[in-house]
Amino acid sequence: MLSPLQHIVGIPNVKEGEEVSINVYDDKITINDIQTIPFNRVVKTLITEDSKLEIIEKQKSVIKRAVVGGLILGPAAAIVGGLSGLGTERIESRKTVYFLTLNYVNKQGENTQAIFTLINDDFEYLNKADMLAERVNKVTGYKEEKEKEEVIKVPYEI
Repeated sequence: MLSPLQHIVGIPNVKEGEEVSINVYDDKITINDIQTIPFNRVVKTLITEDSKLEIIEKQKSVIKRAVVGGLILGPAAAIVGGLSGLGTERIESRKTVYFLTLNYVNKQGENTQAIFTLINDDFEYLNKADMLAERVNKVTGYKEEKEKEEVIKVPYEI
């Protein structure tokens, strides 16, 4: 079982953002042990990642800057330190988001893609998600095609 995941799209009657669990059995995959996708309709399962830039704006601390300025250089520095605390501060950071994508054929015969966000990013959880994808792909017969490196043969003297 892989839990928790956050549903993005692709599973009927499951809302976007709803937490779900995925179970893999010998003949099927279930979402929350309610919705079932037989293996004969599963095409492939992939773990992908995307890096996104998060920008957080937070208020500067007027009091903290005034206290630090006052401690270091006295009362005049406390005023300057306090004034430097006016406004907002931008903090930028990169965050990697991991996704589990499940490609399958729905009951109407349409190719469908269910996408889930992996909520945790610790090694054990990611490893468990990867093992789930490998197990499903092994059963369905899907093999990820590796890009072939083009070998350029250049004549050279020996």
